[in-house]
Amino acid sequence: MAALLLLVALLGDSNEIHDHFDMLEVNHFHNQYGAPVFVQLIFWDWYRTDSQFHVQGWMMMNDAFDNSDADHRRDYEADLDRWLSHVSNISQRSRIRRHMVYKGKFVGGRFYPIKHHGTGYYRVRFYDDGVHRVITANLFRETYTNSDPEVTDRKSLPELARRGLSAPGTSRDD
Repeated sequence: MAALLLLVALLGDSNEIHDHFDMLEVNHFHNQYGAPVFVQLIFWDWYRTDSQFHVQGWMMMNDAFDNSDADHRRDYEADLDRWLSHVSNISQRSRIRRHMVYKGKFVGGRFYPIKHHGTGYYRVRFYDDGVHRVITANLFRETYTNSDPEVTDRKSLPELARRGLSAPGTSRDD
């Protein structure tokens, strides 16, 4: 049994799919009032032809928030109430409150890239429909925006031109 485990460790998992991109981005998208709406992981590649990064794919980081911390929620609500007390227009105050929904404390989740010091790459590992995926990149950035960079990049590189993640049975380790 120990020999079998050693062999699997040395040879790797044949069900692993490897994808390499030039940059990974964790993007925190906020609405017009500054409240978090969603967090996404975006895969970027550098294009020499126009000297800029272009989106190759993305995924929502649905487990990025933990809303089980009652103290954190209470502090958020108290801060929001304090801030809203300075808004004199009642209808505007109500509209802002509707858009400032508590998402929870940001915890990163399973798609948050980790620096692998052995290779120098940033890496994300997860299971996707029974297949183990490993996504790596040379660079990493974390952004907070009120516009979606993935949607904005569609103007430069249409979605159909993106390479996305490899299909099962293939890998891209450029």
